[in-house]
Amino acid sequence: MPLPPLATVADLDAWLPGITIVGDDAAEARAEAVIAAASAFIRADRGQTWTDADDALVDDIPDEIPVVVVQVAARMWANPTGTIQEAAGPFSTTHGPSTLTDEERDLLADNTAGGLGSIQVYAPAATRFTSFSAISELVEDDE
Repeated sequence: MPLPPLATVADLDAWLPGITIVGDDAAEARAEAVIAAASAFIRADRGQTWTDADDALVDDIPDEIPVVVVQVAARMWANPTGTIQEAAGPFSTTHGPSTLTDEERDLLADNTAGGLGSIQVYAPAATRFTSFSAISELVEDDE
């Protein structure tokens, strides 16, 4: 049995400007699907379900959880195929990820219960994808 969503269709409806979901059966069905997917991403990332033994949502879900679910669901709504970049002639569009962003993971990490924690460290963007040999050459040049 699927777990209950971590946000509501009404939450997504309020988040998306100029789109009315509530009252449109097809839009509501699509919204339920993207919210279920976004909820699954967050549960997998955090390793928590926020449900009790009967698979009902617990009462003490951190406020940030539904907010992040709606943010991810809104990206999925706007970009259902998960396209990262599109180009047509001289014009191109870059879309955000359908999964969690680093900022969303950080927000969720601050608000999930658990025992031991960890700190995620990121390399500066300029060196993130640099090979070890390229870094070694830079260090040797400085010496």
